[in-house]
Amino acid sequence: MSSQVLNKPYTILTSIFMHLGLAHLFYNLYGLWYFGGHLECETSVKRPKFLITFFISGMGGALASLTVAQNWVGAVGASSSIAGILGLLVTAKSWDRGGFIFISVGWTIIGFVIEPIPVFVAHNTGLIVGLLLGIYWKKRKTDGFTN
Repeated sequence: MSSQVLNKPYTILTSIFMHLGLAHLFYNLYGLWYFGGHLECETSVKRPKFLITFFISGMGGALASLTVAQNWVGAVGASSSIAGILGLLVTAKSWDRGGFIFISVGWTIIGFVIEPIPVFVAHNTGLIVGLLLGIYWKKRKTDGFTN
């Protein structure tokens, strides 16, 4: 794990808001608009669960990428947070499982072909965190998850 994180643990949170250029920022904003919009319009999930999922998925993805990295500066961007929102959307809405499978398979293929391993791990960790949070809230039948 990077000594930067050990010396400045807040960088795990702030890395969510850093991006590697305008294209990176645009794709993250588009993903947030698309999946967040579906979550807001098609479910009754409240803002606190959205924010909890966004931040835990983002920080989890950043930490996971650092655990597999060698000489890696660290994760930047909100991609793992957005993947967590996708996971939450799938569990809250039972949302278009075919579309989810298509996106997940595409994401995995792209990940293996063009992404460095730490980025791939960050994205998939965010997705898994979002799915797990959604499953947890669905089992508890909290707002937005009343079946």
